[in-house]
Amino acid sequence: MSSRAFAPLEAGAFDATEKTGIARDTSVRVAPPPGTRRHWTESAGTARTRRLGLRFVALFYLLALLGAPVAMIFYRTFEHGLAPAWNAVTQPNA
Repeated sequence: MSSRAFAPLEAGAFDATEKTGIARDTSVRVAPPPGTRRHWTESAGTARTRRLGLRFVALFYLLALLGAPVAMIFYRTFEHGLAPAWNAVTQPNA
């Protein structure tokens, strides 16, 4: 449930538009008094920390999925040094 308080709806608060036929909410939102916070809500810092943490975990996961195969290809290509790979690339039939 949202911690925002809403003004009571008056008659005609939902107003149907003529062109679309979709009802829109014309009620007024009232902010809670300053300094009142419910105990189950998170602070802005906690929510931001969780959001950034989730982004870093997701990016690390994608980096592992995409980076590991590329790293293995480079490892297998150059495990005997640069000379065999260079010779293979510079052959006339390459």
